[in-house]
Amino acid sequence: AWNPAVGVAYLFGGSGSAQDRDEVLEYDTRSAEVHAVSRLPSAAYAASGAWDSRNEVAYVFGGHGSEHQVTRFTPSSGVTEEVSTLLLPVVNSCSAYVETTGEVYIVGDNAILKFSPSTNQSQILQIESWPANLKYVACVHVPKLGRIYFFGGYGRLYPEQEPTSQVRDEVMYVQL
Repeated sequence: AWNPAVGVAYLFGGSGSAQDRDEVLEYDTRSAEVHAVSRLPSAAYAASGAWDSRNEVAYVFGGHGSEHQVTRFTPSSGVTEEVSTLLLPVVNSCSAYVETTGEVYIVGDNAILKFSPSTNQSQILQIESWPANLKYVACVHVPKLGRIYFFGGYGRLYPEQEPTSQVRDEVMYVQL
């Protein structure tokens, strides 16, 4: 999760040395240094993170080992805490914070989730022609256009197709 106000990125968990990791790392772009600043409630990897600029906190969504979990990290105190449970599992995914609404959109297995930090609740958004089992996708919110763009990934064109993944070499978007 990128904090533009101070020029640092927060990295959550990971996998290495034959075990999953629970560290919260801070990468400072000015000094090019990495420091462990906290720990997640449980080890996870392939999670998605988003920076909430209104509240100056980061959210961590899912990941292997915590597929339905939402964790909030507060850099000013170093505290991480579980704050919600997602309606769909989130692994190998992406999330985009929308500053105008204060909500986060997260790619789930077969739908998009909208998470509200003010209520710690998520809801499933059904998007027509959304790829089934979409994973390994990148996304970004473009405020000027009111869209979230999704780049690449793997997923089926339609839920009734064979369960093998197909490379998605396309750009999709959702109009907000």
